[in-house]
Amino acid sequence: MSSETQVRLPSLNGGIYTGKFKDWSPSLRPAGKLTVSGDTAELCMKPKNDRPPSADIIRRFRATVRPDAGQMRVFYGRAQDPHQQWAAEMTHGINTTSSNTAGELANPPPKTLFNQRKLDRKENIYASHIRAPLGISHEQSHGLPRGLNRDQFTFGIPTELDIGAGGLINPNKTYAEVAAESAVGMELYRETHKNFDVGEKLHRGYTQPSFFPEKKIWHSNTSQ
Repeated sequence: MSSETQVRLPSLNGGIYTGKFKDWSPSLRPAGKLTVSGDTAELCMKPKNDRPPSADIIRRFRATVRPDAGQMRVFYGRAQDPHQQWAAEMTHGINTTSSNTAGELANPPPKTLFNQRKLDRKENIYASHIRAPLGISHEQSHGLPRGLNRDQFTFGIPTELDIGAGGLINPNKTYAEVAAESAVGMELYRETHKNFDVGEKLHRGYTQPSFFPEKKIWHSNTSQ
């Protein structure tokens, strides 16, 4: 079969939408591209790239403004820098070496008598170890008042039983008693904390004779 029968271009007489849609702007060129008959959607979306590869001296300039997919943008002045390859293969940090496990730290193996005596000689040079060895508290009687009986004297005061948390949260009082206690010092809180009740008018403390608290900026127009 000859190539003329295999490749057949679509007819452009009357436009490509003739017979299916009405072209309201025949003077404008339709979007898209025309391909030969028999091409698939895959060939249309992924056309063959027959262009020859660009030279390296040109690719380094293109990589500055338009790098390839998945490539890092590199300034053309540093394209031939050998440090670029070193930076790509460089890893930071040090290799972690194995250390003691949690079990060895929480329950270390018992020391021999020789190692224990050796450790005691090292610890004896510290004043804190001499004053308070391991497991024994240091002498604190020199800081107490003279004549104080350490066996009978106790510090602090006994705690008296109060009404409890229930009485504080929900006291056994009437609504009038709670409202009267809440009103105590309310004027002071209005001045210091600007604590006004819901719907209460804000008082700014103006003392000018021309100021009227009940005066409004806008008034309703009652004229017909």
